[in-house]
Amino acid sequence: MRYAFTINAHGAIHHRRNNDVKSILYWFFQKKMFVEEFKKLLKIARARLLKINRRFVDRQAIKEGKHQNIDTYWERTVDKLRGDMLSNNDQAMADFVTNARDIKDEVKAACINRYLQRCELKHALAFFQWRYRYPSRHEFAQQSND
Repeated sequence: MRYAFTINAHGAIHHRRNNDVKSILYWFFQKKMFVEEFKKLLKIARARLLKINRRFVDRQAIKEGKHQNIDTYWERTVDKLRGDMLSNNDQAMADFVTNARDIKDEVKAACINRYLQRCELKHALAFFQWRYRYPSRHEFAQQSND
């Protein structure tokens, strides 16, 4: 920048150096604008990633809640069967309840996770079948315009 204000013996600004500085400043401000736009894009991308992360965390919390509900329901059902077994003196039921209580937590968790995965798959299939049968009006308008 010092060259832009250099004065020769006649008091005139060196045009060549002035043009060089102008081109450097122009390049700098052009890159600066690019950097500012890039920063804006990064802020938008960060906000979107945070939104995706929040949705993922919420989805995981819901999935864990479903898992706990099914696990609790399993325990209640086994306890109810145990009560019925004691009142009826049913040996077959006693063997079943004993085996049901001996199931390891890891195996039970794996079964519940598999069940939830299959439920998600069935829900997705049903949704897409519904969407195929009843397309949105927006998509229908775009297809008719093409």
